[in-house]
Amino acid sequence: MHASPRYRAVVFDLIDTLTVPYDDADFSSTVAAMAGALGTGARELADAWDRNWPGLLRGVFPDTGAAMRQACQDLGIAVSPPQTEAAGGAWDGYLRRASALRPDAVTTLRAVREAGHKIGLISDCVPGVPLLWRGMPAAPLVDAAVFSCEVRLTKPDREIYLLACERLGVPAQACMYVADGVGRELTGAAEVGMAAVLLRAGQPPNAFRRDAREWRGPAVGALAEVLDLLR
Repeated sequence: MHASPRYRAVVFDLIDTLTVPYDDADFSSTVAAMAGALGTGARELADAWDRNWPGLLRGVFPDTGAAMRQACQDLGIAVSPPQTEAAGGAWDGYLRRASALRPDAVTTLRAVREAGHKIGLISDCVPGVPLLWRGMPAAPLVDAAVFSCEVRLTKPDREIYLLACERLGVPAQACMYVADGVGRELTGAAEVGMAAVLLRAGQPPNAFRRDAREWRGPAVGALAEVLDLLR
């Protein structure tokens, strides 16, 4: 089968798009476990972690351990290396669970490739995720992957989309972008010329998923439905 003359590549988001939907209860229990290891309150640690989150996404912190030490400094608590290691272990376990692929992710990516399209990935993610990604069965199916913590750019910065297009060797106007609508990621993709598509098979729209709540463009209810848009 020949690739559509309009779309030469499909670029996917990773978290909550190719991976299973975010589990709020799992995140909360993880932060509580980290707080217990560090000897502080869960609410206090969650607030400090949230403040450091943009820096984690943009690679300001080289790893989550550095962000954790900064959070402890912000809270005015002294922690030992074993405490930091225990808290880091809890967080690493959460990242592994949160990075589990959707059951239809690999089959969808393989079908997109078999249809003649290149595949890209753009992920706003914290350190640790790129390494996990490279061990996933979906990784070999992706031609170019861009991780915010590695390139120090986050969506909807236009440069992160254009970087993915550059690595694919495909202009933005010939790319489809598929994501669950966190922040303004779909709007950002559309503004550089990509055909943005909302995946609704995830968490319900909320203030955090602004595009998912307000999006009026194309949408699909499952990853496999992307193939229908490419025909």
